[in-house]
Amino acid sequence: MITRIFARCIAIAIMFLGISTNALAFPTIEVSREVREIALTSGLSFLEDTSGELGLEDILRAENREKFQPVLGEIPSFGLSVSAFWVGFRVESTDSSPVKKYLELDFPILREVDLFVESEDGSFQRFSTGYGKAFSERPLLTRSFVFPLELKPSSPTRCFLRIQSLTALQAP
Repeated sequence: MITRIFARCIAIAIMFLGISTNALAFPTIEVSREVREIALTSGLSFLEDTSGELGLEDILRAENREKFQPVLGEIPSFGLSVSAFWVGFRVESTDSSPVKKYLELDFPILREVDLFVESEDGSFQRFSTGYGKAFSERPLLTRSFVFPLELKPSSPTRCFLRIQSLTALQAP
């Protein structure tokens, strides 16, 4: 059975990047075929891009490391914002064979949602969706935003999520 990694809403997803002083290092989420769902709710950090113009290349630069901030409290709220928010994380399969998982953002009123997933060669695959785009362009045709993740055994997959919307950004 295909399982999924579950992020209940945007504010939870906006907060999942670990801070490192020497490299963009992230906490690793370990999953297996048996893991059905993981709620990302604590120990999270985020980067607010007030210009809304930073790209993945900018996020990967060392000087942006210090801009990531930890979330204080279990239910973060950003109110109304025109900023873009970035979150980074690593996912690793503990199984001996590849595993297919899903990252779900169950907050369908987000205007722009981009997920960047690192490939083995260091390049990134981009998934782009949001209510501002045609429903038919979603990676999976569901009410919420769902992204497929193909995880290799014992090989962390680095991901970056960029979210921008004109609605309130908060967790329930």
